[in-house]
Amino acid sequence: MKNLSLLFIIIASTVFAQYDVQITVEDPYTFLPVKNSYIRVGSGDEVKYYKSFSDGSVLLSLEGDIQIEVAAEKYRPIKSFFHIDSTMQITFLLEPEKEFMPASKPGVFLESYIFDESTHHAIKKGKITVFANEYSFSLPFQDGKFTLNRKNTPQWWSRLPEETEVTYYIEADGYKTYIETDLIPQVYTVKAFRLKPKQSHAKRKTYARELKQIPPKILNFFRQINPQRPSDQTACDRLPSTIRVGTNCTCNDCSSVQVMTLQTYVKKGLNDEWIASWHIESLKAGSLPYRTYGAYYVNHPIDSNYDISNTTCKQVWDSDYSTRCDTAAVATAGQYLETAGGAIAFSEYSAENNCLNPSSSYPCNCGDGYSGNGDNWPCIEDQVCAGHNRYGHGRGMCQWGSSRWANNGQVYTWIANHYYNPGNIYRCGTNHPHPDFHVTDASLNQASGNPGDHISATCKVENPTSYRSDKNKIALYLSSDNQLDASDNLLVSATLWPIDGNDLVTKNLSFQVPQVSDGNYYILFVADPDNTMYEQDETNNLAAVSFAIGGVGIEENEFSRNLMVYPNPAEDMLYVEAANGYEIKSIEIHDITGRRISRFPGRQRALNLENLKPGLYIFNFSDINGLKAVRKILKH
Repeated sequence: MKNLSLLFIIIASTVFAQYDVQITVEDPYTFLPVKNSYIRVGSGDEVKYYKSFSDGSVLLSLEGDIQIEVAAEKYRPIKSFFHIDSTMQITFLLEPEKEFMPASKPGVFLESYIFDESTHHAIKKGKITVFANEYSFSLPFQDGKFTLNRKNTPQWWSRLPEETEVTYYIEADGYKTYIETDLIPQVYTVKAFRLKPKQSHAKRKTYARELKQIPPKILNFFRQINPQRPSDQTACDRLPSTIRVGTNCTCNDCSSVQVMTLQTYVKKGLNDEWIASWHIESLKAGSLPYRTYGAYYVNHPIDSNYDISNTTCKQVWDSDYSTRCDTAAVATAGQYLETAGGAIAFSEYSAENNCLNPSSSYPCNCGDGYSGNGDNWPCIEDQVCAGHNRYGHGRGMCQWGSSRWANNGQVYTWIANHYYNPGNIYRCGTNHPHPDFHVTDASLNQASGNPGDHISATCKVENPTSYRSDKNKIALYLSSDNQLDASDNLLVSATLWPIDGNDLVTKNLSFQVPQVSDGNYYILFVADPDNTMYEQDETNNLAAVSFAIGGVGIEENEFSRNLMVYPNPAEDMLYVEAANGYEIKSIEIHDITGRRISRFPGRQRALNLENLKPGLYIFNFSDINGLKAVRKILKH
């Protein structure tokens, strides 16, 4: 009987065990506690209300499956779910009711706030030493604020590349030295540094008191809380509203949790995976997989109390934020990537996906100039990354590739389609039967012209599918060949309004011949030049028409016929000879936009091309009698 009594005591203590749960409510942009916040714990008839302490926190004794909701005036309420089986620290980041758009401060790289970790009070004064490569400098801070700007940083700071890591070494009387490493802030960034006191003062546990009277306005806020997983499963409406981020982690094992809206997660986390100084279209492109990756783990949580960790084992996140990344997240709000079946995709990405140096860890069968690996992710032609060493698994979006494509003029929708569509992952709402565009009957009113001439063009754009196409564009480019690439010269673009299935439209355009070198070119007629409309076939949008500019017939004069230029393609040297008494006076090299690159005297017969980048160049030759000759030379 005594043994049975002991067993009952053990079982009872296990069943009714409760654990201390510290709940803190913070503003995600000021990093300060939301003092007058209310917490509702439980569900159904078993609901208890609490008001936060002056430091924005409450201490509760809880256990088991618990729903926790938080609300405050001027903030959007939020809720989440937990399984309490140990002591926990949970922080809720409440998004302001009005959309917060931080404004950059001219000349400021970093604005930081230095707090006491336990009290949230600003630390009065101290010193921050910044280390970058072999350099360092120190600056004081006062009243918990510290700024890096053009005036207080040394000259070498501006010369550091954007991928440089910097370490902040923070010292203040009475606090343990704080060390943190991050990428160099080249654009306006806001961070919080929380320092630990050297002597932690044991505080008496003060559990929050249950409230019976709740302001009606706060009760109304709680009623407005959206469910964590929306029931309306229409296209572009499958995102969860909140995410639980594990912090203070060793890989995926975390000791505390921060709860926030998925949008706050993207706003504050994008600059931890993408470089904030990159082109805004690259940041917008990166926001799609970043948001989707987080949403995927809300649906597939790694722990009962948090969905994802904030480490490289999953996706890096911390509480700082950048104006540019915030802007990118707002511009793509609600957009994500989905599978062909409509589920939220597992949207992987890595730094450099080019298949240049495969390893045993990341094999690749694609070759230089291709992303992917040809095994569990398809080979994707990716010339902007050619020559770069692989850094990462190679699946999904190439982060540096997104930057290069954006710098080449591509928009975020094109970049996302480029890296994910070959792997059967699509932007939400675009994975449905698609239209198609064929450019036919392209023609010009004349086959040649001189710079400044006005040329008329016409073409037909056909949609042979049964699916209607929405508002779209057509553009004309001047090109040295019959393929569209980033070096081609945009002449004109125009809107194509919706084209019904099995219908076509005729489009008339005109353009002015640009100031370029004489020679033979192509006018490219391109439908959907930005790839913003997803089509069944993205390869048939172009028609090319030959067009000669200036010097028409120049190849027919005697000087040109007696001029020998070799080899073509050329490596580092190009040789020139004129026969039958013709004498070269000058040689000019132009790029395909007409910009003069170099000039040689006519007596020079061996031209050194070592300083020319690979590409196509126009060589203009003149003889002493004023005759002209033109050669297109490909430099390898």
